[in-house]
Amino acid sequence: MAKPLKGITLVSDTRVAFDLPADIVVDGISGNVVTRLSEEVFTDWKDPRVSGPGVRWEMDWTQHNMMQLAHCQTVGQSYRYYPDMRVLSRAITDYPFPGRFRPYHHQSRIVNLLTTNPRAYCFAGMGTGKTAAAIWSAEYLRQLGLVKKILVVCPKTILYAAWHNDLCDLLPNGLHDVRILDGSRDARLKRLQSGGVYHVTNYEGVCMLTQELHDQQYDLIIVDESTAYKTYTTKRWKALRAVVRDEAWMWALTGTPCPQGPEDAYGQARLLTPWTAPRTVSLWRDQTMITISKFIRRPKADWHDKVHAILQPAIRISKEEAALNLPPKVSSFRDVPLSKGQADALALLKKDYQVRFNNGELAVTAANAAVLFVKMQQIFTGAVYADAERNTDTATVGEKVLAVLDNKAREEALVDVIRETQANVEEEAMHAGGSPVAGKTLVFVPFRHAAARIAQVLTAEGITHEVINGDTPGAKRGEILRQFQTLPEPQVIVAIPNAFSHGVTATAASTIVWYGAPTRTEVYLQANNRIDRPGQTQHMNIIHLCSGGMEQRYYDNLINNENNQEQVLALFSEFIV
Repeated sequence: MAKPLKGITLVSDTRVAFDLPADIVVDGISGNVVTRLSEEVFTDWKDPRVSGPGVRWEMDWTQHNMMQLAHCQTVGQSYRYYPDMRVLSRAITDYPFPGRFRPYHHQSRIVNLLTTNPRAYCFAGMGTGKTAAAIWSAEYLRQLGLVKKILVVCPKTILYAAWHNDLCDLLPNGLHDVRILDGSRDARLKRLQSGGVYHVTNYEGVCMLTQELHDQQYDLIIVDESTAYKTYTTKRWKALRAVVRDEAWMWALTGTPCPQGPEDAYGQARLLTPWTAPRTVSLWRDQTMITISKFIRRPKADWHDKVHAILQPAIRISKEEAALNLPPKVSSFRDVPLSKGQADALALLKKDYQVRFNNGELAVTAANAAVLFVKMQQIFTGAVYADAERNTDTATVGEKVLAVLDNKAREEALVDVIRETQANVEEEAMHAGGSPVAGKTLVFVPFRHAAARIAQVLTAEGITHEVINGDTPGAKRGEILRQFQTLPEPQVIVAIPNAFSHGVTATAASTIVWYGAPTRTEVYLQANNRIDRPGQTQHMNIIHLCSGGMEQRYYDNLINNENNQEQVLALFSEFIV
């Protein structure tokens, strides 16, 4: 397990002093580390392998020296020592940041942690520049010869929009060193075999090319949005684990490490730092959860401390800490009446579930509550589908429409919000000189049919728009986003949440409209942060279209980041009973 060095103090602006434990052995990142450290760093070194007890060591604060310390290990033990965060919070002075951008101070802190820890977590808030910090860190290790080949695993939505663009901007050789592994298996394999230093693929790509990626023998693997690996029993998790060498560097990046509760931490810890995690998930549940019934568990009061302990070493930086000075963001609700067809469909749905519940056929569990939620969202957004049991966040629902419902009120409310956003920007521009690329809107909708219907409505209203769903190719997504960010049109992007919720910057928009709710807290939080990022100059609005109190209470849980299983089950129990 990771363990900090004790008693670190700043001797001067450039030197630190600390107590090196008696059981420490200098090991690891090169064959002559022991000799080099004993001769160049530790001037009073008595034993070439083991320090003497109670010896106070002093050394220059440089990235190189801190990396040496990060690889110290104790005799006969598996845990590493890492520098204290009080020291790591200092901006390093000997790091040559490549590319045309300079880092913020908080990005330097991230680089400090990553480059001194072969396994580490970065939980900096969304929009704080984790991607750039990870690239700078990787490139620094490459310049030192510590890593030669790097794999980046990220959501499909940001293959081009984030990683491809940032790598090209920040690397000395730019595109020459980068290979984006997307498309068919054959296309991915061809790019993989074409060389390159940085290979970037999505989660599904790792499953497609598990053996081929394993054979690459990557020295460093960066996992962006690591909550995708929160469950260690999935095919996705097992595929990535098969690619990772025990001796490889590995970093996890996410702004939402545990969006649904403590169980989300276990798979991530098992993947990156298995020595910090309990042996089984059952032990982890016993440590962090109180069992209420077979299907209901409640987090213990100290679960945050337990999660903090297993996801180490880590750095967490909020937007406020990063001092990004973004404009204010306001969240609000807009009531939308149900049509007669929607009200009738909802009544039939409730009656069906009540009958099944009273007959003993149904108990409110996480599984059937999820099915009920999807069916309700279908009614709220204007259509009923043949397959209601598929997750609304996957962008794959809605191929078989059973019935189209009158949803004119919600459609009109959406158009009103878009018009209001445009008018507000025009008014501000008259007084302060606004940008022609401003006052735009993101619309998040859970179903393809609903997205297609919204597109028809916007066309009829003369509002320029683009639609992004799970089938939109990465290159096309990147082009849509480029136009949205740099040109007056399109004015609106209509997106399935999971297809647009990670790593995308859409600061030309000042308003987000939730046409229908997502099923996961993580997706909700990530999607809202597409506009709340550096570069945003407009006041921001998050508007939720709601038909009834239950839909609003569900959003309340999401807003408060309290979408725990127990609370969701209570909502649907209320609906049925």
